[in-house]
Amino acid sequence: MKKTLLTKAALERAALVEIRALHGCECVTELIIHHSPDPSGVSNWTIATVSRTGVDPAADERTHRDVARGVAATQKKLREIYDLSLD
Repeated sequence: MKKTLLTKAALERAALVEIRALHGCECVTELIIHHSPDPSGVSNWTIATVSRTGVDPAADERTHRDVARGVAATQKKLREIYDLSLD
């Protein structure tokens, strides 16, 4: 299946929408896509950095786990659909 090429900004927006829709990830305010070719050729990007706000310190560990799961799920889903445009 041919993947759609997206600019870094468009891919970041798409990933942010996907992550924020997941339970426990509503606090994600920003993320950064990093060009990172997969040796297997599956994809050419990763979600490298995630910023969160408004997290209660008592719930921080649980939120961190939720966000980590959200990043992994979003990256897996979107890597099947999109590649990062390097132009």
